[in-house]
Amino acid sequence: MLPLKEYDADIAMSAYLFAWDDGRKQRTRNKEFPDNHIFTDTGKDALGKMLYSKIYAPSSNSKLFRSSKINVRYPQFSIGEDMLASVDYLMQADKVVMSNEPHYYYMQHEESAIHSVNPDKIFQLVQTGDEMMKIVSEKCPVNKSAAAYYIVEKNMDAYFKISTVSGQKDKLERIKANIKKYAPMVAADSNAHMHIRKDCKAVRFGIPALKAYRKAKAVTGRIIKYVTNELPTVIVNM
Repeated sequence: MLPLKEYDADIAMSAYLFAWDDGRKQRTRNKEFPDNHIFTDTGKDALGKMLYSKIYAPSSNSKLFRSSKINVRYPQFSIGEDMLASVDYLMQADKVVMSNEPHYYYMQHEESAIHSVNPDKIFQLVQTGDEMMKIVSEKCPVNKSAAAYYIVEKNMDAYFKISTVSGQKDKLERIKANIKKYAPMVAADSNAHMHIRKDCKAVRFGIPALKAYRKAKAVTGRIIKYVTNELPTVIVNM
């Protein structure tokens, strides 16, 4: 049971399980906390953490709302609509709680919109991000840096997905402009995840530099994984 009444909260959330038709499952949780941990925040603080991809997620699942306080509205987008709705209802909430124990199965389908490589659908993440920044800047400016982080993270993902499809120059130019606009803010943000800050520093030398940096990082990661798995552990007595 989500702890809405127990903690007198306006919104209650929980971790959840990704599940596939072949029986695979993947749990979402904050590994540094025990399963029974309950996170509590104000709505504005929860919004900032959500935009930084920390603790709270914008997905529509595994949530309960106090209907007398929270009015949930979803805009007309195929992708990213849950994030815009989250920004809206978190700003309405005085208290938000989240259980680190999963209470929801989130079925995954490869043909769904979120897994699509359809440039028009992916580009909606860019459009909803722009709309989100307008709302946050006007109504909750304390979270503007967090909003910039969210935009850069989603725009980078969108760029690399859309760039695999030919004839998308206009979309790619719009995304590059967004990344270049917000990257300096994110690179200097101590609250941002370090790997995104490093990506943003690479952007100073252009998108090709970011591509090269990410490729080198992926190769290095594979080498480290191979060495860790394949080489025996050597203990040296000093």
